[in-house]
Amino acid sequence: ERGVILDLQSPIQRLLTGDPNIPAFEKVITQLETDAPAQLEAPKTNVRQASFAVDGVPFQARVETYAQQKTGELHMDVTVQTTVPAILGDLRLSEQGWGESFLVLLRLSQDIKVGSFSFDETFVIKGVEETAPLILTEDVQKAILVIAGEDVPRLKVNRGLAMLLWHYEPNARCLNAAIEALKGIRNADVAGILRSKDEPSSH
Repeated sequence: ERGVILDLQSPIQRLLTGDPNIPAFEKVITQLETDAPAQLEAPKTNVRQASFAVDGVPFQARVETYAQQKTGELHMDVTVQTTVPAILGDLRLSEQGWGESFLVLLRLSQDIKVGSFSFDETFVIKGVEETAPLILTEDVQKAILVIAGEDVPRLKVNRGLAMLLWHYEPNARCLNAAIEALKGIRNADVAGILRSKDEPSSH
């Protein structure tokens, strides 16, 4: 019982002393090279979100911190998202692991390959196969791998939105990399998809 009490004290102490990740996020946001000053919001004590534009591209960044129930250890979700052409097919990136690799080997799970050893070894890619090479260009891959140097992020492209999520303290290196990656995805060349949709069916 004593151990349980000590575990509960940890998140309470953090609430009293303040969460260092909240001011860290606010500081990094103000240091970004945005088109205009970012609009910061605090919907909850443990949440900060910011809206801003870079080179005319709209972004929303968010940090949410929470204490793990059993240990009281502090965790965080950092997300950056932007709008993308709705015509892009769904795509999801997650961390490569032995369990997922085993399922792929048994052909029970999908894992699209983009031809880059470092990227393919880091991520499981699922979704519309034609979308992967279209949006995961070399520059986008490099930017996402910058974040992976801190924590392997997840990417979700779905219904006109692209979002990167990772669990590491907010810093300029990762936020700038996320912005570059999402800009690249947003600017993907969708002309091929548009042409294929415009072509008359042979049936």
